[in-house]
Amino acid sequence: MTDPSPLMECILSRRTVRRYTADPVPEEALREMVRAACAGPKGGGVDLVRFVAVRRPERISAMCEAVEESVASLRGHVTSAQAKKRFDGYAAHFSPFRGAPAVIAVLARPYDTIFSRIVSRYVPEDERPRQDLVDIASMTAAAAVENMLLAAHALGYGACFMTGPTVAQERIEALLGAEAPWHVVALVPVGRPAAPPAPREEAGLDKTLVFD
Repeated sequence: MTDPSPLMECILSRRTVRRYTADPVPEEALREMVRAACAGPKGGGVDLVRFVAVRRPERISAMCEAVEESVASLRGHVTSAQAKKRFDGYAAHFSPFRGAPAVIAVLARPYDTIFSRIVSRYVPEDERPRQDLVDIASMTAAAAVENMLLAAHALGYGACFMTGPTVAQERIEALLGAEAPWHVVALVPVGRPAAPPAPREEAGLDKTLVFD
């Protein structure tokens, strides 16, 4: 069954966009994207995410240079030719935001829940529940970014959810004036798509959904 609702159409037609025109993104459009992001679910019902909308080309270039220098420094430790090739292929996706007219930096802060504090104090370590890959701050940030991406698409812009640039986390935070406990967890470049994104082939739900 296909849902023809505008919301489902927006969700299913959104694509990751990595190349943009030079057209500036108006402040009001950026505000709407962040407004949508702030409407996402909040872990613990508290504010764990903040945003910095960067529009100055020199600041975007400086962030990109920080990422490229961090990648180059890390690459210098790789001695295997095969590993270098794989490293280069993956790290090439860390800095395509240089040409974006706007980049929204997503900042999050750690969240130590009342539950985790009580459990860590009173429950023996070998009896505590395993909660692998459960990080409330990261999940809250990801939910906010998804709303942001959908809002950007609805407004006619392309965007990309990037965590690779965090290899230069400290330098980017310094450039943005971010202070602890806030840390940059993602960058979202935004702009008019330079070309129509390729259509997505839906794989179906048979491999991702199980009914119990």
